[in-house]
Amino acid sequence: MVGIWGVGGSGKTTLATSVYMEMSQHFQGHCILENVREDTRKHGLRKLQEDILSSLFKEEVNVYSVIEGKHKMKSMLCHRKVLVVLDDVDELGQLEALAGKHNWFGSGSRIIITTRDEHLLRTHRVDHVYPITLLSNDDATQLFKRHAYNEKEPIEDYDKFSLRAISYASGHPLSLKVLGSFLYDKNKNEWISALKKLKDIPNPNVMNIIKTSYDGLESYEKELFLDIACFFRRWDADEVVQILEACGFHPKIGMKVLIQKALITIVDDIIDMHDILEEMGHYIVRGEHPNNPENHSRLWIKKEIKELCFKDERMEYDKTEAIIYDYVSEDDVDTSCLCKLVSKMKKLRLLSVATHGDNENVEGANFLSNELQYINWFNYPASPFPHNFQPMKLAVLELSCSKQKELWKGYKVIRYSFFA
Repeated sequence: MVGIWGVGGSGKTTLATSVYMEMSQHFQGHCILENVREDTRKHGLRKLQEDILSSLFKEEVNVYSVIEGKHKMKSMLCHRKVLVVLDDVDELGQLEALAGKHNWFGSGSRIIITTRDEHLLRTHRVDHVYPITLLSNDDATQLFKRHAYNEKEPIEDYDKFSLRAISYASGHPLSLKVLGSFLYDKNKNEWISALKKLKDIPNPNVMNIIKTSYDGLESYEKELFLDIACFFRRWDADEVVQILEACGFHPKIGMKVLIQKALITIVDDIIDMHDILEEMGHYIVRGEHPNNPENHSRLWIKKEIKELCFKDERMEYDKTEAIIYDYVSEDDVDTSCLCKLVSKMKKLRLLSVATHGDNENVEGANFLSNELQYINWFNYPASPFPHNFQPMKLAVLELSCSKQKELWKGYKVIRYSFFA
């Protein structure tokens, strides 16, 4: 058995199909079962067992239960050299029903499995497990041109636009195909407009394919993925683990799952992910309200945070769970405005802010959410914490370069605190 795993749209099916077409003539029977994930939900595993047997023997084979199907597959195939491709598997039960054990199949048989989940292949003890590799720049350029120019060489003027499109896709085959097909036969102004729009509104055809990996996660794994996509890409893994443990996400287990599903990587202790996956995370958070940041669960885009600071002061932001803001220039939001904004966030769990200048006389937040589990505020103002602040869930408190002289009154349950 051979397993190929990787994120949606990365070329797993294309590779498996190509191998199948090249090798199928060398087997007594061959079968490719596409969309196992989707067809299992629509028709059930019994029907898929029927499809495999009927295809391999080129005659109708009836199966009346999954258990019977397992026995039938073993008894009918154990002396037959077959090639079977199981495409887009997402549950262990599918492998147990469709490719249970090696002795189901005759000597020399090959079973090729594609999935988004490496752990699935390891659990089923697949012999050879390979991650899909994304396209090199040269291959990506060829694929994009094939779809954008219909095999023709681009007009010289379009070369720089092609490079931008190829850079955006970062070797992801589906993105290159969809983007190239969309730009085909469009004029220069339409190309410019489309490429500008991509960062704010990613192509839904691409997002819907790769989002399937996200949809299969447990709820806490989804939250973990979104926090990494919005806040923690290219951060030190140990630091992120400390922060997310404070937020109750079991990050060590969760990160392992995300790695196995090709949603993140950790190399030299740095967390990273493909640009397209980062965009997917942003796309999910911004959802149906890309232009209404008050409806987003996470805030990290400076322009949007600045916009919220100057909205109606009576507004409350009961959907915001996390905010990260780092002051860089004088055009950024000042401490006073930021304190007022944070005061409106009633369900905040993660707060990481760096403000500037002399905050000795700046009024701090008049309200802080009792849901807060992690606070890191560089240069917090000297004014006292809100009188009703009782953060019983708080695990980490960091107030580097703070003017704060005392904590809130009442219970103080903090696993880790740092003042400097």
